[in-house]
Amino acid sequence: MAWYEETGPTIDDAFTAIKIKVKPEEISDEDLKLLIQEQFDKYGSLGSWRGFATYGEKEIMNQIKNRNQKDNAKDEPEDKEKNN
Repeated sequence: MAWYEETGPTIDDAFTAIKIKVKPEEISDEDLKLLIQEQFDKYGSLGSWRGFATYGEKEIMNQIKNRNQKDNAKDEPEDKEKNN
């Protein structure tokens, strides 16, 4: 097996890998660390580098996207009321 299938990212490694892919306004550092910690706790690790790149990172990115969509949906009714 290759090294990326045998070793995996630490929580700090995962934070760095995801942080460069999101805008600061998408998620705070604290919230991102919480999402990563939740995934670590759920599975007992972040898996191998290959697994993290294939599944774990995408799961966290989807959580960020879904979270932002919910926040935007909450804001929409207020914006409509202001325009009426």
